[in-house]
Amino acid sequence: MTNYRIDAQRLEEWARAQNSSSLVEFSSKEGEVEGGLKGYCRKSRRKGKRSVDRDLDVYRNLLSKLVQAKELLKEYVDREKKKREERAEPQKANEAITTCLGQQLSGL
Repeated sequence: MTNYRIDAQRLEEWARAQNSSSLVEFSSKEGEVEGGLKGYCRKSRRKGKRSVDRDLDVYRNLLSKLVQAKELLKEYVDREKKKREERAEPQKANEAITTCLGQQLSGL
């Protein structure tokens, strides 16, 4: 098994064993997983605010695009619903005429 898979497996096992109080006390605990997570956090902080800002900009951009896509989808659904209703109106009128004529013909 590769090193990252072993690390991932250890992390999953550690996470399953956690509860709310153990997570609150995380910063004061020592251990292989805890040390690895703390080291990762230190490295992340060193990367600086710029990478965090860039990630947030990407996230905001994606959210904006999702909102636009949702609006376009709603407009499309509304437009198709209106078209369907418009197509159904002549069909209903034809059915009413056919029914009316059928009743008149059966009355003869």
